[in-house]
Amino acid sequence: MAIDNRKGENDTKHVEPRPYAVVFIHYFSDRSHQILPMAASPYKLYDRESTRYCPGMKLSGRAGRSGCLMAFLISLSGCSQAGDAIYPIDPARKSGAVSEQPDDRTGAWQSVRISGEARLLRGEEPARLYWQPERIEGVYSYGPDGKTISYAEGTDWQAVEGGIARTAGSRIPDFGDYHYFYVPTGQSFRQRLGRYVKGVLGHGSAAGERGKESFEFSSEPRNPPLTLNHVVYIDYLAKAPDEPIAPKPLSKPASRVFCMGDSITEGAHTIASFYRREDADSWCGLLRKNFGEGREFINFSKGGSTVSSAVERYDTASAEAPPDLLILAFGMNDHVAGPDGLDAFRNGLVTMIKRAQGDGAEIILVGFFQQNPNWMLESPSDSVAYNKVIADTAERYGLEFIDMYDIFERADPQFESYHNLTGDYMHHPNNYGQRIYYSSLVPFFIEEPLRPSQIPDYVRIRD
Repeated sequence: MAIDNRKGENDTKHVEPRPYAVVFIHYFSDRSHQILPMAASPYKLYDRESTRYCPGMKLSGRAGRSGCLMAFLISLSGCSQAGDAIYPIDPARKSGAVSEQPDDRTGAWQSVRISGEARLLRGEEPARLYWQPERIEGVYSYGPDGKTISYAEGTDWQAVEGGIARTAGSRIPDFGDYHYFYVPTGQSFRQRLGRYVKGVLGHGSAAGERGKESFEFSSEPRNPPLTLNHVVYIDYLAKAPDEPIAPKPLSKPASRVFCMGDSITEGAHTIASFYRREDADSWCGLLRKNFGEGREFINFSKGGSTVSSAVERYDTASAEAPPDLLILAFGMNDHVAGPDGLDAFRNGLVTMIKRAQGDGAEIILVGFFQQNPNWMLESPSDSVAYNKVIADTAERYGLEFIDMYDIFERADPQFESYHNLTGDYMHHPNNYGQRIYYSSLVPFFIEEPLRPSQIPDYVRIRD
C-alpha cells in the first residue's frame, strides 16, 4: 500500500484506533518553559520502560540535547504514565519542539549568505528555512541526468514569511506526489512484493493508510524511492551569527588522512556519487576540496560495511603508508544487529583504534544520525545505544567524538533528520547533509579562527 504525502483526503478520513487520551507535551529549553495541551490526540507513544508502542498512539521521536519532551497519558491502558517525545501523524514532521525563528539578542548577527539549504516542497505549502531569510537569491535542484535545474521566482516559487513555497504551476518536484509502500502485516514477501509492483505500475492504491508506515527496503524496485531529485537547494541572505570558529589543533600536522566508514562516508546518493561515481560531495571529498593543499585525504569507505569488516581494509591501506589521522565513521549499518551486536561493535572500534594508535595516528570518531525510523529493521533505541558506545569509547581512549545524532537533530528542528537531509529518504545524507558532516570536522583543519562566511561549504548549526 502506498504512503501518500499529499494533504487532504488521507488526513481527514483516517481515524487512528484509540482509546483517546489527554496528552500534555512538557517542553523545556534554555529559552522557554511551556506546557502545550493536546487533548484527545491520535498519537502513538513509545513506552521507554516496556520498549513497545502504546495502543492507539503514534510513533515517538527524540528531543535534542537542548530540550526535553515528556508526554503524560491519562486513562490509557497498557502504558506507563511517562514516555519519550511524540510527533504527529506526518511521520517526518516533529511536534513539541518550538518552531520559531532564532532571535538576535546580542545584536551581533549580520547579513550572511546561506547556500544550498535543502528542502522538500509539498504542494503550495510554505516551507520554513533554517534562518530568517532577508532575500532568496536562487532555487535549484538536480534533474534525472544530474544536471542543475534553476527555478524562477514567481513562476516556480515565491517567497513567504520565513521561507519559500511552490507556485501553482511550478516545475519544482512536488513532494506531495512522493509515496512509498508499507509492509502489511500477515502477508508473505511475495504478496508484499506483488502489492509493491502493482503500486509502482499504477495499479495499486495511491492513498495508503495512515498509521502503517513501516516499510521493507527494496533496491529493485526501489522502496522507499530516492528523493535526491525531489530535493531543492536554496541560496538566500539571512541574519545569522558569524562568530569565528575556533580551531581544534591536532597534536601533529596531518598530511595523510584516512576517511573510513560505510556508504555515508562514500557519499552514496549525493549528486557526484550517483551520477559520476565520485566522492566529491561526500564529507571526505569536501575536506579534500577545501583543505587538500599539503594534505592527502584518502577515502577507504565501502557501502554496506561495518567497523569489523573495515579492519582488513585499514591494514591493507596502512601497509603502504600509515595515516597521520584516521577519521572513523561507522554505526549506521552496525546498529541493525541490535543489542546483541553492541559488544562486537565496541570490540571493532577498539581494534581499529589500537591499530591506528600503533601506527602513530590520531583518531576522530564520528557518530551517526537517526535514520528513517519507519524501516522495519530500525530501532531508534539501538541508534541511541550504538552512538553511546562510540561516545564512551572516545572518552575511554581520549579521542575526539563528533555527535552527529545531536547535530542532525539541531540541523532540522521541524522534521526528522532523514526528511530534508537525505537523498534516499532513509539514511544517506544528500549534498547538504554531507556538508553538515564536513562542517563538524572543519575545526580540525583550520589553523586560526575563521568566520563561517570565510569557510567554503560551511553550514551553520544552532547550539
